[in-house]
Amino acid sequence: MKLFESLYNKNERNLDQVAIHFYEDFNCVRTLTYAQLFDEVDQRAAALEKMKASGFVMLCIIHPLEFIFSFLALTKVGCVPVPLAPVNVAPEEQFVERLKKLFLNFKFDFVISDMKNRDYFAKYQIPILNSDIVSSLNQKLQRISLNPHTEACFIQFSSGSTADPKGIVINHRQLLANLIQINSALNPSVTDKLISWLPLYHDMGLIGAVLSPLFAKAELHLMATRDYIGHVEKYIELICRKKINFILGPDFMYRQISKILMNKNFDLSHLTVCMSGAELVLPSTTTSIQKALIKSGCTKEVFRPVYGMAEACLGVTFHPENTKPEIFKFSNGRAVVSCGFPLKGQHVKIVNAELLTVTDETVGEVAICGESIFSQYFMQISEPKFTTDDYYLTGDEGFIKNEQLYLLGRKKDVIIHNGVKYHSVDIESHLFENFKNNLGRMACVQTRNIFVVAEISWFNLYKSFFIKRKIVKLLSSKVPVQSQHIFLVPQFDLPRTTSGKIQRYKVIENIEAQKYQQIFYFFRSILKILKNAKGMLR
Repeated sequence: MKLFESLYNKNERNLDQVAIHFYEDFNCVRTLTYAQLFDEVDQRAAALEKMKASGFVMLCIIHPLEFIFSFLALTKVGCVPVPLAPVNVAPEEQFVERLKKLFLNFKFDFVISDMKNRDYFAKYQIPILNSDIVSSLNQKLQRISLNPHTEACFIQFSSGSTADPKGIVINHRQLLANLIQINSALNPSVTDKLISWLPLYHDMGLIGAVLSPLFAKAELHLMATRDYIGHVEKYIELICRKKINFILGPDFMYRQISKILMNKNFDLSHLTVCMSGAELVLPSTTTSIQKALIKSGCTKEVFRPVYGMAEACLGVTFHPENTKPEIFKFSNGRAVVSCGFPLKGQHVKIVNAELLTVTDETVGEVAICGESIFSQYFMQISEPKFTTDDYYLTGDEGFIKNEQLYLLGRKKDVIIHNGVKYHSVDIESHLFENFKNNLGRMACVQTRNIFVVAEISWFNLYKSFFIKRKIVKLLSSKVPVQSQHIFLVPQFDLPRTTSGKIQRYKVIENIEAQKYQQIFYFFRSILKILKNAKGMLR
């Protein structure tokens, strides 16, 4: 069975039920029943069939509803959508670089894009359709004949936090298997109102926040990512106003929410699930959000850290309903949060360097197996790494205790000093807890030396000398860092994936290219100018 057919079969008896409420600036501007949703999809599918559309189609649309309509229409007629983060999300340089790699290595049937991104595609002489396909039927397109994977549903890109993003071929069988696994782990009666601002070109936003609720006959409250950024309090107010019972997002979202909840009064007693994924869940976040939720009226354990990845479609491990996430502490003081139990049909084990399965509480590489695990990359850029018994090697490090998975971080993102291994995220979270009022995102990486690169705002720039001294002192017992290897850079200067993760491998490239040294001298010049100006005013 294919994706659209399955969604329709799931909802054909409740076509008059609301499927999606769409918000702009936190006001509902459109409501769609399942019947109206399917009608929008059918109109676009009819247009595609009239064009005899087939093959791989790049999907680069900013508007969430238009993205959903086009995505489902493409899968319905047998095309294979390839979602790409639009230029308003990805930095222009990163966006163009991704286009070059895709178009140099592969020929797309056509692109469905909105006006904002059209000029970029025109450079490659690729036929372009407006996102409103119905109004574009008169365009004469020279299509390229392709032989796509017959079972392919869509191409999903990995996050690209440790290497260039890889296109993962997701077929209909794998996707439907994961949707069944996810919904069997959730209680539909208590998760019937879900809200999301997550981008739809990533697994958690598309599968977790759109396809999964539609598959479960739930009511989706959808908003654009740009409306959430910088407006977290309004987001919480909307959750209260609409009595939302299911929210999901990355760790940083819950840090933002908990800070607001501890300072203001909100009634969130209707919340039943707060799912945290997409990045490592920190113990400090877990503790703070649990306290904040209790203060806001939640009487049950609703915070649920999960583990998933694009190579598994999405979900791998979940916490069952009303279970409290465990925090495990190592003898060296490090703490990690449990990500729950494997979903039904998913299998997780830990292997050592020789790919042998290790015992409980032994750290190694996380390996996963199940019906939703992918088998090949798009454009065959490399071969996936599997064990001899068909477990996919994730590149994540962790351990299992009492059947629950605990994650430590990425294998590649480590710092080694005097034979002791630290994960970058541990050092970064330690620094963040001490500098959260002065510094933004940060990265700790190692080349020949250990470096810390942290974002700082203009109005904290005068504290640079003292911040660097304090960083040296804080890390002296773990990974000694010299002051000249600490770089304070402008906000949003650290390279990120389109989902917001720090790309540490690109931080290393920038260090080797001496980019941050140049920024430091620029900052120092600005600071000198400001000091001189202050002296003149006196």
